Amino acid sequence: MSIADQIRHLLSSRFSSLAVLTIVALSLSSLSMVVYAEDKALNADGDIVNTEAIKAKSQLHKERVQTYLQDTQVTAKVKSELFKDEILKSIDISVETHKGQVILSGFVENGEQLLRAVHIASGVDGVQSVKNALVIKG
Repeated sequence: MSIADQIRHLLSSRFSSLAVLTIVALSLSSLSMVVYAEDKALNADGDIVNTEAIKAKSQLHKERVQTYLQDTQVTAKVKSELFKDEILKSIDISVETHKGQVILSGFVENGEQLLRAVHIASGVDGVQSVKNALVIKG
């Protein structure tokens, strides 16, 4: 899925404010990447290694942005699935994602809610693993 498709998907989702923040971050990072590349190109003495270094840095930056967008989508999907669940929708469970690893944190009433949250998060497309940091009250 291209970055443009991912942005369209985020805009059509329930988490449109998250999508707007993602687009702003993407725009700012793209702008800084272009300014950096143009600055280096103007100062370059024609050395091919310098051009390749710029391309490599731009590619690395692009991959980081794509990973961020994918993690943002996974977080939104997990939150959505937790909210759909009748037992968990009233519980404030924090969801963070880093490179496909989801971290659940917050307080639950019992072990059943804890296991249910982990099970739901594990079933979401894009989740590679789930780290449970949920605490049972009491």
